[in-house]
Amino acid sequence: MNYDQLVMDNMGFIVSLAEEYHNKHRQVDLDDLVSEGTLAMLHAARKWDPERGVRFVNYAVRDVRKAMERLLPEEVITTEALPEKLKAGKPHTDDAAERGDFEASVFPALGFLNEREQYVITSYYGIDIDDRMTMAEIAQEMQVTRSRVRQIRKTAERKMRRILNHNVFI
Repeated sequence: MNYDQLVMDNMGFIVSLAEEYHNKHRQVDLDDLVSEGTLAMLHAARKWDPERGVRFVNYAVRDVRKAMERLLPEEVITTEALPEKLKAGKPHTDDAAERGDFEASVFPALGFLNEREQYVITSYYGIDIDDRMTMAEIAQEMQVTRSRVRQIRKTAERKMRRILNHNVFI
């Protein structure tokens, strides 16, 4: 099988996907996105088995997207996106309005997370508990690695940013 030809036949897909990512994230160079997508598709071509009945582009799309997404900047939690309590743990304030704002925005967003994500976020940021926990403490409690806790936290934070930025729960 000629892997290079398989990739060349699907360059239109790679370029269109790269343009899509480039339009959303202008700071990433289009040529870099195309290069990463091409390498990922070449790698997918080497693993692809036509006997399984899956079209090549359908098989490769996940690898190509993943490679391009690695080039995208990690989204930063902005001050507008998350309330103070989620950014830096419990604020030291008795301001009822701020507490009400927190409850109105963070608690509904927590409801969109699965049980593990909720546990990690509430423990790490000290939401509804007396003391914040470190990732190592959470990992020990959950019987997973610290790295896995970090992955769960990052996923949950991304979900919450999307929810809070788009007011999904309103």
